[in-house]
Amino acid sequence: MKEFFAHKPDDLYCIVLIRSGTLKMNGCTLSLDGIFKETHKKVPCVAAMPGSSVEIKDCAFKGDTTNNADTAGLLAINSNVKVVKSTFAYFKSGAIMSIAQPQNDVFIGDNTILTCQTAGIYI
Repeated sequence: MKEFFAHKPDDLYCIVLIRSGTLKMNGCTLSLDGIFKETHKKVPCVAAMPGSSVEIKDCAFKGDTTNNADTAGLLAINSNVKVVKSTFAYFKSGAIMSIAQPQNDVFIGDNTILTCQTAGIYI
């Protein structure tokens, strides 16, 4: 998991970074297609930092299909996660990657995961 960032959250490349609070996404589409492989980092669509929360429903996430870059759908670090009725496709570094503490709530249900390497869901 440490391959995603360079010691500081500000150095993390992603579409959405949640440092604190709660992000609720409903019916969104996020794509990393065409991202340059030269970033030398794994790049998630959404990254949730410790103490934050993310709720994702009816969303579509797409990794890179043109440059074979290391991408992930959701990276959650010691945060509360709820992902339902969403689609994750073409992620070289996993669809949902999560590290959780016992006090964190992680619910993943009724999702579609297609053509993902490393892991579909890693907790």
